[in-house]
Amino acid sequence: MKKIREEIWAVALVEQEGRFLLHRKEGQGLLAGLWQFPTVVMEKEGNSKEGKKRAGAKEREALKRVLQERFGLRVKMKGSLPIQDHQFTHLEVTMKPVLYSLVKLFPSERAPQKFRWINPSRLSRYPISRAMGKIAGLIPDRPAKIPILS
Repeated sequence: MKKIREEIWAVALVEQEGRFLLHRKEGQGLLAGLWQFPTVVMEKEGNSKEGKKRAGAKEREALKRVLQERFGLRVKMKGSLPIQDHQFTHLEVTMKPVLYSLVKLFPSERAPQKFRWINPSRLSRYPISRAMGKIAGLIPDRPAKIPILS
């Protein structure tokens, strides 16, 4: 029996004037070519209360760094969203979404070639994985209704 790998994904929902950032996943593999929210694969921290608190801070820091370095975005955190779990055939993922608002956009040479600011009502036009579909499900038509956990 093949062992299922576990991963933690920090996922950024970046909002600008009611639209959210999506990019096309580059490279090879199962999810290549699909659209997704900016994501960082994180190391697992300990199960202690302190370990979980430290992990949350590291996840938010890693997301902000990727958003700035890779996408040229300066963002402000609005809050954490409910954790979503998803199981692929070979991978069990715990997704920790964080809601951000765009503060400033800088040109970035490292930005993915394919990225878009998408109105939530138009998300169905972009092929995304079921895992990212769970994250997209947290976005109502009016961003003010997103359940934010502080």
